[in-house]
Amino acid sequence: MKYLNKIPFLLILLLFGCSVGYELSQQNLSGTYDPQLRFTQPEFLIAHTNDSITNVYLHVNLSEFLYTRENENGKYIARIEISYSLYESYESKIILDSAALFYTDSIEYGLNSTLSEVLFVKAKAPGDYILKVSILDIHRGKELSYYLPIYKKSMIGSQSFMLFDKDSSLLFRNYISPNENVSLKYLNISQEKLFVHYYKRDFPLARPPFVLDKEQAFNYKADSTFSIPVFNGNSHQFNLVKEGFYFFQSDTNSREGFTIYRYYDDFPVISSAEHVISPLRYISTQREYDILTSSSNKKLTADSFWLVNTGHPNRARQLISRYYNRVQEANNMFSSFLEGWKTDRGMVYIVLGPPNYVYRATNTENWVYGEAGNPGSLRFSFIRVNNPFTNNDYNLYRNPMFKETWYNSVENWRR
Repeated sequence: MKYLNKIPFLLILLLFGCSVGYELSQQNLSGTYDPQLRFTQPEFLIAHTNDSITNVYLHVNLSEFLYTRENENGKYIARIEISYSLYESYESKIILDSAALFYTDSIEYGLNSTLSEVLFVKAKAPGDYILKVSILDIHRGKELSYYLPIYKKSMIGSQSFMLFDKDSSLLFRNYISPNENVSLKYLNISQEKLFVHYYKRDFPLARPPFVLDKEQAFNYKADSTFSIPVFNGNSHQFNLVKEGFYFFQSDTNSREGFTIYRYYDDFPVISSAEHVISPLRYISTQREYDILTSSSNKKLTADSFWLVNTGHPNRARQLISRYYNRVQEANNMFSSFLEGWKTDRGMVYIVLGPPNYVYRATNTENWVYGEAGNPGSLRFSFIRVNNPFTNNDYNLYRNPMFKETWYNSVENWRR
């Protein structure tokens, strides 16, 4: 991967002090979940430097930006603005810190290179914050905004850790493959070892939105425990072969720590027959699903499912592509201690697609399908769970009134 900040280019940095903005909770954040609206797929990673500064690492692919000539004989140039604003919460109007960075590049035109940047955000401990990061492609005239939580009430939580691959490159993900060697960096350089709790759980799929039965309580007793040494904040390289999740802690008397996930081997891609079958539960009858799971040739049975319900091979191929693209998107956006497609938000996203409106508060997320002010629009409310393993766990507020609408949406896939 090539880093643009290692080669010559023009950068202008503007810093701003405290100011008054607008409540993020009143803004429609649907672009966060709609791949059709995203002209670039940036990667972010948040890591605390100390109790007053938090680093936000950012990667964007330059080939996704529009390079244009400013005169007939001139070079192809891209112009990019990256700005950020720090809020105390989604409900706050006060901007605590902000800055804007302007980039002009002509060197990387036509090359698959990456712009790598670090934002030094003035986030003081103890406290939790929301960082709005906006990326503007000036020539295209399009802007994307992302809303990143900064958790700094405790300095031993997940954002005090960084994960690196075997070449000591920073990983912008917290899941690894079975043969992948990784290492950890921990903020406290005096720490001599990290304690690891391993969990292997078979989680059920998300229940339909109208089903009110209670979920089983999670058993926090680890399947096994071990420790790894750290020196000057750095661990040695290790790999995690067994599927499940591994919770790394500096203090076992706390709920805080960092989780590394070992999903199935090809995660987040849906490739094997087994992983093709399971997501069909959301749009199949119990009898159909029993046939799918008991078949000795699962791929052939899955293809037959789509062909029978669509009645035409071309239509079947279109729906297969659409359905499994949503499954993979759900894995990318909603994964926590289980794959994203198995979560409540993943289930709704797969069946109904990206919502028209998304409103987010400190501990809630509301999705609207239809017009925002229309009483007939479909609304889903998700509540954030206080989960020690992840900050991306949300439970759907279920209601029997969803039943008819949900069945109609499922039937739309089956027609």
